[in-house]
Amino acid sequence: MFPTRRGRRGLFDSFFDDFFTENTISLRTDLIEQERDYLFKVDLPGVNKEDIKINLKNNYLTITVEKKEEKEVEESRYLRKERYFGSATRSYYVGNVNTDDLKASYENGVLEVVVPKEGKEETKYIEVK
Repeated sequence: MFPTRRGRRGLFDSFFDDFFTENTISLRTDLIEQERDYLFKVDLPGVNKEDIKINLKNNYLTITVEKKEEKEVEESRYLRKERYFGSATRSYYVGNVNTDDLKASYENGVLEVVVPKEGKEETKYIEVK
C-alpha cells in the first residue's frame, strides 16, 4: 500500500516522485573572477541557443530562457511525461561595465557570459553565439 499523501495515484507516479522532484528550468550559475573580467557559467541542458535572451540594464545582467513544448504525437501513450517547458529569469548585479566587451557563447548545455570588471552604465542586448 502507498502512503496516504500520494492518494489514489498509480504505481509509476509514486515511483518517479522519489527520483524526480524538480520540474523547473534552473539557472544554476558558477561565477568565476578572472584578471580583467567575470565569467558566468550557467547550466542550461536541453535548451536551444535561440531560446536564450541576455541583456544588461541598470547594472544588472539578466538571463531569460524560454523552453517551448515540442509537438506531441497523438498516438503516443505516455505513462509519465517529465520534460519541462516554461521560462526562467535570473538577474545578477554586475555594476558599471563596458558593454562593448560583453561576450556570450553557448555550447553543450552551458552558457558562458564574459563581463568586464569596469565600464560605463548603459543598456545593451548581447547576442549568444
